[in-house]
Amino acid sequence: MTTDTHDIEIRSIAHVNPQAIRACLNEIGRKDPLVVPPRSGSMVGHFRAACVGEAVVGVGWLYRRQGRAELDVRVTPRYRKQGVGSLLFDYLTKNNQFDLYAGCDTAQKAADRFLLKRGFNLHGVLFAQRWDGEIEDVPSAFATVSLRETVDRDEIMTMLNQCYENSWFNPALGPEDFDRADVETQIAWRDDRPVGCMVARITDDTVWIAAIGTVPQSRGLGVGRAMLSNVMQRVATEQKGIVLLTPADDEFALKWTRSLGFWTYRSWNQYVLRPGA
Repeated sequence: MTTDTHDIEIRSIAHVNPQAIRACLNEIGRKDPLVVPPRSGSMVGHFRAACVGEAVVGVGWLYRRQGRAELDVRVTPRYRKQGVGSLLFDYLTKNNQFDLYAGCDTAQKAADRFLLKRGFNLHGVLFAQRWDGEIEDVPSAFATVSLRETVDRDEIMTMLNQCYENSWFNPALGPEDFDRADVETQIAWRDDRPVGCMVARITDDTVWIAAIGTVPQSRGLGVGRAMLSNVMQRVATEQKGIVLLTPADDEFALKWTRSLGFWTYRSWNQYVLRPGA
């Protein structure tokens, strides 16, 4: 089947039936095992749907955080290679002045080609790691670290910026992410000082770690271990799993997560397009 691009209409989320969007995402996920669920908060960004009549055949969203933008474009299998992805890409990135990031599973060669053709450069590779253990597998944590839930946006954003500094994999989180009912935020304290933070999204079978970090001067003191051990205790009790992303070139971090029982099950290419490139 071939579709004339003139038959494709790009619409805002306000003018699309939510059931049609859900059907599109379900079809993409069902027929492509490498596709991951949309990130927390992404639907709040600059979101558009590619429609043929009332059917949604592709979706894309652009969200801007802290001087950069992140792009995600997805097209149903039977409408790929027909210009749908290009239309969404052009619409979403028109007049963009931010560093533009996009990613895909390392095995998604078609997505790699799509991004490289548009001038993106490989910025880094992330390993998706998972833990599915029993209560007896949970590592002990140091009693010198205490954990407190927080709903203070400024507090969590300040901590995230301190923990990640200028790291290339700094998560693009914003205030709307923290307003979600399925997102939890936590601050780690040591000697009455905030020394780390974690942002997690809770689903039916998995806790997705969107961000976890320790301030530079407190690394190596068990802060990250305390935060992860707390989540591991919870998911083991609830028979869930944990997923987090670790830079593939960070041998220290990989050694640390392996020592806690995490295993790598997929890799993720992260691309960047600089303004004017």
